[in-house]
This record gives sequence, structure tokens and C-alpha cells, in this order.
Amino acid sequence: MPKKWAVGVTAVPSRYDGLLPRTLASLKAAGFSDIRIFVDGDRAGHPCLNEYATTFRYPQIKAFGNWILALWEIYLRTPNANFYAMFQDDFVTYKNLRQYLERQDYPERGYWNLLSMPDNEKRAGGVQGWHESNQCGKGAVGLVFNRETVTTILSSYENIVERPMGAGNRSFKAIDGAVVDCLKKKGWTEYCHYPSLVLHVGIPSALGHPKFPDPKDWRGEDFDAMSMIAKVKPPELTVMDNCIVTDGAEQIHYREASGSSVEITDIIGDGRISEILLDKLIEETKGTTLLWVMLRRRDDMNRKMYEAREFRQMGTLEGFYYDDDAVVFGRKM
Repeated sequence: MPKKWAVGVTAVPSRYDGLLPRTLASLKAAGFSDIRIFVDGDRAGHPCLNEYATTFRYPQIKAFGNWILALWEIYLRTPNANFYAMFQDDFVTYKNLRQYLERQDYPERGYWNLLSMPDNEKRAGGVQGWHESNQCGKGAVGLVFNRETVTTILSSYENIVERPMGAGNRSFKAIDGAVVDCLKKKGWTEYCHYPSLVLHVGIPSALGHPKFPDPKDWRGEDFDAMSMIAKVKPPELTVMDNCIVTDGAEQIHYREASGSSVEITDIIGDGRISEILLDKLIEETKGTTLLWVMLRRRDDMNRKMYEAREFRQMGTLEGFYYDDDAVVFGRKM
């Protein structure tokens, strides 16, 4: 179930001939294709950038400036994304990482740090999945946010807006610290994954940092992240009058509306179950000449489902439109 992503990679010219192409190749294998690169300290370009949209900053604005402006730009260009990913130019990751992340439940008032340092690996106790980190914000090579988290970062006065006024190197370095500090003050939590989903390969660091300790359970660039998804038996569905119910009590309620149309009136279930129920409803109503499915955004669940369906490859569905109250999908039979 593809989601809409906005993806930025911050880079420096010294990485053109090695680390950046390796990072981009790894991201491509991970399923990320629509990437914008933000190069700090160059305006001439390089062949490794030819396939990508690129923003150049010259003269150099340094690491934090490039990162926060990049976050602003991907948000401004795609204000309705499900996920915003900010990567640096010196890491590798697993195949199909994007698909894996789309199958995860994004944490309420939280964000994902894809790099797990050994201290955070220990906190996981060998249990695969997401765990609260030690909230030290170690590493910013791969951070993933939802829209609410992005706007929280960008509107943070003390840790973001005032940061350039700070003394010493931290005014233009320590991106990870700036992010975790501003979000902690707003009540957000950082989550890391076991095993680590990325490996930092930038030696030496462009910021002069010492080498990050490698995750102890890094599984290699050829590892398929989707192999960590448990095979789950699909739910059994029961069709009733104006209602479809799963064996786990998730439900979709609907009614006939004007003309050859069906209106959803209620949904009980998480995002994945909601999609299964909607697909079953489409199957059950295929005798009509024209089907309109209206998802009224009355609550968080319908908003979640609206987002999931709006950006999905529509298959047999053809076209959609939306306004402040509903999203409408149409299908010609």
C-alpha cells in the first residue's frame, strides 16, 4: 500500500565520487526513487546528480543550515505527504526499506531514527521492532517524520529558530541533538529499530565527528527488510445488510446514496484492515454502473484511511477528488 513520501538527501561535494553514489544506489534498492538532493557548497553539479532533482547552496551554509532548509523545502513542495525522510550522504540500508516502513504503525507524538547505536540496541533486548530510544538523539543519517512532527520541528523557536545564534560549533552542527531536544520539549519520543535499519559509512565524518560505533546486528545491504514482516493470515469477512465484518470485529458500514452510489457511514479498524474492508465493499457492489465511495473525514481513522487510499495506485478505480469534508473515488464498471 504505497504512501506519499517527500525525501531529501543532504550532501557535500567531497562525497560526489564515492559515498554519495553509494548512498543513492542503496536508497534506490530500498524503494526510494523521487529524491531531492541538497548540495552545500557547490553550484556546478556532478554527473552523479544527473538523475535527481537538486538544490545547490553556494556559498556553503554548513550542515544544520542545509538540513533545516532542506526539510523546509521538501515540506513546501509536498505539504500533504504521509512521510518525510531526511537522509545524509554517507550510509547504506536494506532492500525494500520503504515498503517495510509503510507497513509499520507510525508512533503518535514520535519519530523514527533509522540508526540504532549499540546503547539503543541493548534497550531492545534482542526483540525485533521499534523501541523507545535513550532520547539522546544519536545520529541523523536517516530520520523519518510525519507531517505533524515536521511542522513541530519547523515551528520550534528555541532549538531551531534561535540555533544559529548559539555559541560554538553547535550552531551549525549537531543536527541530531537539535531535533531530539526540540521534540522532547514538545512531548515527542524518538524510536529506534532493532535491528538497525541503516549503517553509517562516512569515514571521516564531514563534520569532523569521531566514527559512530557500528550497530552490532547490522544485516547487510543485501538483506530484504520485508523478510521481517510476519506472514499474517488475512481476516475472514462476513457480508451483512449494509455492513461487512471481520472475525476480529472490525467493520465497515455503508448505505445506498443517490443514483448508483454507495456512501461509507462508519469504519472500525486500523488502516490495513480498513483497506481490506473497502476492497471487499468494492467487490460486493460491482454490479452497479458507477460506484462512488465517499470517506467522510469525521475522525482520525477516516483521515488515516483517506490518506492511505488517495495516494494508492488505484487499480480498477479511476480518479478521485476531495474537499474539506470527503474524498470520493469513482469506478466505471
